Amino acid sequence: MSSMSTARERLALEFPDESPDNEELWEFEIFWRDHYDWLKNRGYLLRPRYRPGWVASWIGTTKEAFRCEDNQVQPLFPLNLDAIRVADGRPVMLRRADPPSISDELEIGRLVSSKEISSDPQNHCVPIYESLELPRANEWTYIVWGMSFDRNSLRETH
Repeated sequence: MSSMSTARERLALEFPDESPDNEELWEFEIFWRDHYDWLKNRGYLLRPRYRPGWVASWIGTTKEAFRCEDNQVQPLFPLNLDAIRVADGRPVMLRRADPPSISDELEIGRLVSSKEISSDPQNHCVPIYESLELPRANEWTYIVWGMSFDRNSLRETH
């Protein structure tokens, strides 16, 4: 059994109601779609898959779905999503921080991202650029991290 089929089987067991062809958004992706415009207004552009009204680019074509950028889904990390910071085109990682843990996560991240500590050559932490609070009380906070790798260099190899 290949590792690909093992991973697919594991995902099918963990997410039984989700579309195996990724033609529809997975349940965890709906949150990102619902906040697409809000994040865009704050200077962060999500992948086309999360635009409101998205339709899979391979539908009605001869394109192979797995070759399409908007077929990429990362269900194993549903609280994280890559984005582009519009101001400078820099790739970033958005983390939807869990409210009970946000104080520690954000406090520690801000500490290691501070000017004094981030300039230490032994500090290898990915910097926090900012945190974004959703406008409704007790809702999620987004943490905007620097990207520690080029998202476009990640290619599946066989």
